[in-house]
Amino acid sequence: MVPLDQITAHLNALKAIFDSVTDGASGADHVAATAITGETGATVQAQLESLKGLVDAVVLGGIPAGSVTDAMLDTTAGAILPNATLHYAKKAEHIGGLFYSYNNSGGAL
Repeated sequence: MVPLDQITAHLNALKAIFDSVTDGASGADHVAATAITGETGATVQAQLESLKGLVDAVVLGGIPAGSVTDAMLDTTAGAILPNATLHYAKKAEHIGGLFYSYNNSGGAL
């Protein structure tokens, strides 16, 4: 049988590990976590850091590529999708007009 003082010593050592807040050696660095799609890391700490990176990117205006689709945008009058579509259509029309003017500068067309 294992003496009680050895069990107590091992439990205290485990408690010290889980109580630690030292970067790279914190309790969360020692707890394994199952994979989460879109996240990196095999520990609770690594996944928390990955999530914080994503949140920071969104707060700073960075939206991950492909995460916003036409179906997610409001299509009512004055909403983003119709305005963006109109903006790009006008931009293309303007560029097309500039191209025609440049090519027709000699009066050939």
